Amino acid sequence: MKTIIVYYSLEGSTKKIAERIANEIGADLLELKPVRDVKNNGMKFLDGGRQAVFGSKPKLEEYSFSVSDYDRVIIGTPIWAGKHAPAINTFLHENELNYKVSAVFTLSGSGNNEKCLKGLKKICPSILNDANLFDTNDEKNAEINEKRISNFISRIRYN
Repeated sequence: MKTIIVYYSLEGSTKKIAERIANEIGADLLELKPVRDVKNNGMKFLDGGRQAVFGSKPKLEEYSFSVSDYDRVIIGTPIWAGKHAPAINTFLHENELNYKVSAVFTLSGSGNNEKCLKGLKKICPSILNDANLFDTNDEKNAEINEKRISNFISRIRYN
């Protein structure tokens, strides 16, 4: 089964998890990069959160992807204001994924992905597995993250 992990990462946390999962299950990776990304400064949460709340679809740098090349798609996204990152929104609207999105992993400061997952399942009803993770810079929750990542990898290997 050919798999691709499509993700957006502003500070590298989502990228780190995407690379680990891809390495363990033998998946391809596609990092989404907006042409004009959120500024990684003191206003990033306000700007990114505003874009997420309003369902922005930023123009992405050119990427190579054909849905027919893959049996399943896994999405990785930070959570901003309870929603997935705007770059993911653009990707999902640009591509007819034909129920190929089978799993999603999310990263947030609180580790809670309920609102984000509910929104993603409306767009991608084929999601079977999810992992809600804490930001990888959150050292106090590193052990919880490790268990959640390992469990997620085990589940997606067989689905």
